Amino acid sequence: MARYSRARQLVSILLAVLMVAGCLAGCGQGGTSQTGTPSSTAPSTGSTAGAASPSSAAPELTGSAANVNPPGEFPICKEPITIRVGIPQNANVENYETNKVTLWYQEKGNFTLEFDLFPTKGSEAQQKLEIMIASGGELPEALIGFGGTISEEAVLSYGLEGAVLPLNDYIDTWGYYIHEALGNLSNKEMLSWMTSADGNIYYIPKSNEQLGNMYSLRTWINTQWLDNLGLDMPSTTDEFKDVMLKFLSDDPNGNGQKDEVGLIGNPAGWRSHAADFLMNAFIYNDTQNRFIVQDGKLVPAYTQPEWREGLRYLNDLVKNGILMPQSFTMDNDQIKQMTEGGDVATVSAFTAGGYAVGFGATNERKYEYAALPPLTGPGGASYASFFPDIPQKHFLISKDAQNPEAIFRWADLMCSIEGIMRQRWGEPGVDWLEPGPNDKGSLDAIGFEAKIVPILPWGSVNNSHWSWPCAGMLPVGYADGQVPPADDPLYAERWIAAAVPLYMDKEADETADLFKFTLDEADEIKDMKATINTYVKESMALFAVGDRDIEKDWDSYLKELDAMGLDRYVELSQAGYERAKG
Repeated sequence: MARYSRARQLVSILLAVLMVAGCLAGCGQGGTSQTGTPSSTAPSTGSTAGAASPSSAAPELTGSAANVNPPGEFPICKEPITIRVGIPQNANVENYETNKVTLWYQEKGNFTLEFDLFPTKGSEAQQKLEIMIASGGELPEALIGFGGTISEEAVLSYGLEGAVLPLNDYIDTWGYYIHEALGNLSNKEMLSWMTSADGNIYYIPKSNEQLGNMYSLRTWINTQWLDNLGLDMPSTTDEFKDVMLKFLSDDPNGNGQKDEVGLIGNPAGWRSHAADFLMNAFIYNDTQNRFIVQDGKLVPAYTQPEWREGLRYLNDLVKNGILMPQSFTMDNDQIKQMTEGGDVATVSAFTAGGYAVGFGATNERKYEYAALPPLTGPGGASYASFFPDIPQKHFLISKDAQNPEAIFRWADLMCSIEGIMRQRWGEPGVDWLEPGPNDKGSLDAIGFEAKIVPILPWGSVNNSHWSWPCAGMLPVGYADGQVPPADDPLYAERWIAAAVPLYMDKEADETADLFKFTLDEADEIKDMKATINTYVKESMALFAVGDRDIEKDWDSYLKELDAMGLDRYVELSQAGYERAKG
């Protein structure tokens, strides 16, 4: 799909919306007056034809809806109710019943939450859910936190089976904060992205627009070695090869031993595949579906002459000891053993989305490394992979909901800035603070003002929040507006913040990021996609290490792709891509 915004335009968008929703200690964005009346009217998304805005005159309410106060007013329920919640258990949550965010939800909602805890592992949690759905048994009323593993097609299947409710009318009639949240996102296509192939919306998403995640295929090079040898940061593929050869031959760590190694990475890790990073100097590589878009049409990057040229380069680097063959097999633990091991640094460069892959929180060797900018190849290509924030399906309302209007209003509350801040960072004034006048956010240098001073370490065991498996759309600027701790100069986000400007705006002008398939299409393409993508990734490794000859075996590689049904795969992908564009 067309890229929904250029990264540097995010800054101007941010400046336009930052004042709309501040970090609040006691009341949510677009909050309530002391009487519980909305202090402002949230805009309508127009999610369905003829939809009424939240400010329209409310119809006469009957049934469970009669117990629910109007959008934006609190408490949500006039009389107390109980809501049964199904959620995968998170090891970092001490106790769901006494958790501070649970207590806040219950106070705002005038309801009691009862928890049905699913397995911690996402695949096991989804499997349990699917067994419950297939058996026709009773489901928890609210299904929260399954979005990390539930696909677009699975949600569509649940909806068509009647296991979860379509939310279009609830959004139009009961939505308040969700309209504001959608309007604040830089991705103006989010509502379309939430819509299934049948035209229904079955979930309220979790979304976090954070530039550090959007540009997260990064390589880190030893800049101390550059200084030691009097070398400049490489900017082209040829310069990178020359620098790396000098690293391997000129004893940059100064220990008198020939112990330096080349570029390493983890092909199965989070955006840590070194070969994927390097291929962007030849053709745009999104690392996942690996399509390029030409005049609206999807073209497999891995069949193009530029891809073949990139494979030649990978093979040349391997032959010269620059790209380590282990980079096609190693894992994060092996990377850390190499980067942290020994009395001096021995690793020239490593690819990792998360900087912590290379170094522990207190390892001072990380000072030696900085981000390598995207390299420019012989044909002038110089891309950075772009990963837009795909909405996770984190809040669904099941067929067994006794109070669907109240449950939807709860999801809507999660979409308020206060709801998101509490769910992501904890209790205001205790687990995080509003920034002071001299505080600077991680990306202050490119216009992202400080928004929050975290206190509670992310990823720690706590009783303040559920580690954010909920609904809520955090607009650009908040996660990037975290103030790094002044007493922690080794804080990994400092390196990520320095890297982001190097990669911004380096993606292709149009990218294919989201696909919406019908159930028949999904059934047909599932195995085909897995087979083709696995074959492409394995072939990349085989060509790079020389087990396949790029000159002699290229044609047989293409023929094998044809035999796997590549034409039909592209045809189905094109249909899903166009449907996702809306």
